[in-house]
Amino acid sequence: MVYAVIGLALSLYVVRIRIIAEINKEYLQVNVSKKDKTLTKIVQAVTSALAVFIVAILVLAQFYRMNKWWINNNSVGDINLTIPGVWGTILGIILIPIFTIIGLALILMITLLPTLLFNEDIYVRGLVVKKYSEEFREDNGYSTEEWYSEDYGR
Repeated sequence: MVYAVIGLALSLYVVRIRIIAEINKEYLQVNVSKKDKTLTKIVQAVTSALAVFIVAILVLAQFYRMNKWWINNNSVGDINLTIPGVWGTILGIILIPIFTIIGLALILMITLLPTLLFNEDIYVRGLVVKKYSEEFREDNGYSTEEWYSEDYGR
């Protein structure tokens, strides 16, 4: 439950930053604070990392699919390629936290994958059209009946 809430909050935060960056880029044309620029760069880096992550997943899946016959047979003669008994050793004390951090980062990246589908440009344009639709209607000479009629434009 906690993971779902954290993932949702993180996704909404990333989307919010992307929307703010798009509004600043397209409509405001004002000096953006250093904090906002930094957050925008971080979100752009995360978005790029997510795209690389998707490519890596596809490549690794194909690698496994083509080579699973020798990956599943993970022993060569008397040598076992797994690391048995790593718990409680110095190697385990070093590797387990590293692998845990890598695993948590991968889980967060998987959680943020749907944010790649969000197109902030279309969303911001929709907000602008919704907010200023009456001004647009009046500027372009549409009557109220034409603008709000369900049959108009068919």
